[in-house]
Amino acid sequence: MRNPEAIELLEQGGPEYVVDIVGLPAILVGNDSNHLREDLGRTASLAVKGRRSVRAASVDLPPHGIHLAATLRFPRIENIQIDEGFLLFSAKTRSAQIEQRFKLKSMMYRGKLSL
Repeated sequence: MRNPEAIELLEQGGPEYVVDIVGLPAILVGNDSNHLREDLGRTASLAVKGRRSVRAASVDLPPHGIHLAATLRFPRIENIQIDEGFLLFSAKTRSAQIEQRFKLKSMMYRGKLSL
């Protein structure tokens, strides 16, 4: 069954990009997650080759048991084209370097790049 709200969201795109990081061991932050939030807020970025990277506009660390999750929100990058290759997410914490490439070609929906 198709969800009309999900289809509309994919077709229109939202006002921002949302990146979720899951599975961060809680031992990385101990009893205080503030430094993780600060580290991610200071270092997290999205970049497309040949363009200026964008920094996270906000970082949220919802409770998640023995593993942490982080939700980062980024402003949109205008007019990304599929031939630009990939979108690179990177962030650094006091104990980890996180990097993930997202192939733009695999982010097509109904013939249109949908981030």
